[in-house]
Amino acid sequence: MKRSLAALALAAVVPLAACQSMGAGGGMKSASNLEGRWESADGVSVATFHEGSFTSRFTKNNEVLADGRYTNTGNVTQVNWYSKQGKQQKSASCTFQSKNSLKCNQPTGGSFVLNRV
Repeated sequence: MKRSLAALALAAVVPLAACQSMGAGGGMKSASNLEGRWESADGVSVATFHEGSFTSRFTKNNEVLADGRYTNTGNVTQVNWYSKQGKQQKSASCTFQSKNSLKCNQPTGGSFVLNRV
């Protein structure tokens, strides 16, 4: 159960980050395909992505699970966050399965899916 909650918190937070591109003038700009709200496949948490930052919250009580940042390199989005529950830095590499589904893999072997809300 404890591992399941940690994976869920990670999924909600990670999620999600496949979307920065070079804007006019060479600056980074967030791509609209990741911006917005993404729910963990089990419905336990929702992550909000906005301009390179994200926050993940429990759907039950709106408690913050994690805060972090995301960057995009080609088709892969790298998500880095601080887990408030686990009190440690986490990361995942995410790719779109479809325009409304994002699959994220952690370096430790775990994975999670986020779905656009």
